[in-house]
Amino acid sequence: MMRKAPHYITVFSEVKEGYLTNVGFMLQQMDLFLSANGLGTCWQEIPTLKKEAIESSSLEFVILMPLGKANETLHRSSSSLFKRKSLKEISDIEGADDLLEAARLAPSAGNGQPWFFTGDEHLIHTYYLKPNFVRGLLTKKFPPIDVGISLYHLKLAAEHFGKENEIIFDNPGNTNLNGYDYVASLRLK
Repeated sequence: MMRKAPHYITVFSEVKEGYLTNVGFMLQQMDLFLSANGLGTCWQEIPTLKKEAIESSSLEFVILMPLGKANETLHRSSSSLFKRKSLKEISDIEGADDLLEAARLAPSAGNGQPWFFTGDEHLIHTYYLKPNFVRGLLTKKFPPIDVGISLYHLKLAAEHFGKENEIIFDNPGNTNLNGYDYVASLRLK
């Protein structure tokens, strides 16, 4: 299941609130930087490290990303080549399609896109779908990582369109999003 590559980025982290989302947010910055500079990368969902590597750190192993010179084209020529949900499936926000499109195209484990965005064009709340029991046994760490990736895409799109923004952790409280957990919000100025 692991891609062979000349190099790997191995992510370890403290275990504390929001750490998986933070890993997704930070590693996606590296993923995009490497890709923009001609190196291929791939999020690896399942591989684990050798016992010696895991025991060499007091931090928790989270995820692995191989990287190297790609043998094929790095970037798709059209957004139609992405297998992704429609904007209406991932958000109920009107008037922010240009920002949400960037988040829609973000990578996720198994292309599952477990995120949902609600709010308005000035304050976008980000949630992820909690996996059911069986899926949770296999993939419980991936939805928070995935939403971190999509949140970075959302923030980057806002910057691209000249919108000042900040990530805040101000849970809007009661919503009609049963089965979803709140992660963070993007305030646009």
